[in-house]
Amino acid sequence: MSPSPGWIKRRLTASRTCSPRICSRAAGWCFHPTTAVCPARACSSYALQSINTNKANIAQLPNAQRPTAVFSAGLRLELRLRLRQGLSALGALGFLAVALTAVGLTLGQYPERLRPAGPAIGWAMTVLALVYANADWWLDQVQSGLNQRLRVGARDFAGFIFGRLFAGWLAALPWLLVAAWLIALFYSQPVPVALALAAGLLIASPALVGLSAFIAALRVLMGSVGVLIGAAALPLALPFVVVGVGLTETLSLAALGLSLGLSLLQTVVFALTTRWILSLV
Repeated sequence: MSPSPGWIKRRLTASRTCSPRICSRAAGWCFHPTTAVCPARACSSYALQSINTNKANIAQLPNAQRPTAVFSAGLRLELRLRLRQGLSALGALGFLAVALTAVGLTLGQYPERLRPAGPAIGWAMTVLALVYANADWWLDQVQSGLNQRLRVGARDFAGFIFGRLFAGWLAALPWLLVAAWLIALFYSQPVPVALALAAGLLIASPALVGLSAFIAALRVLMGSVGVLIGAAALPLALPFVVVGVGLTETLSLAALGLSLGLSLLQTVVFALTTRWILSLV
């Protein structure tokens, strides 16, 4: 029988150390050694998040099963965090709505004058909103010390990072559909254009999430300087804007295939680069 969350929190707060017995029973992916000292706040946070899901101690699994188990742990942790911090998605949608409205009011004659440019403006604002929603990605992992402990095993580290990336992509899918609806609504786009916008955003979503993770990793590594470098990396999303706008004008299998191929290629590049940057932290 697992200990209660209150008991775990009291024990960790009192001792200010991480008990291997507590972590192995409450958070199976916690790799604290016996002599490790960790902040009670961070350790109890991870323990409480994982108490009913990760009861097996991954550190005791055979080597062949560890990468899969750690990937699953990263996936479940990220989904749990996204569900508990759902305001980030609402904040992104709010940012998108305000940005679209501001652009229309600034240029005047809204929305007739902007109707042809609606998809392009919407795509650019969606990229900014997605980056905004994921600005604090990886901070919990680094500040809690979990990132440093996972770096001890290269395979475990990669699995955990990619698990969180995959969960972040799953969490982004619903609000990207809402973003396509908002763009079509603000710029009075016809239904075929709205469907093409949704299809383009869904196809490009893995790479857009990868770009957000990459920029967030730069911020973790370099602080305020990383924010500037991350802003400089935003033009990397330009191909998605171009191809996405092309989809709204001419929806064809060739355009869908080009968009999907570009998305998968950049997803791999961003994922590997993010993993490398976090290995330096």
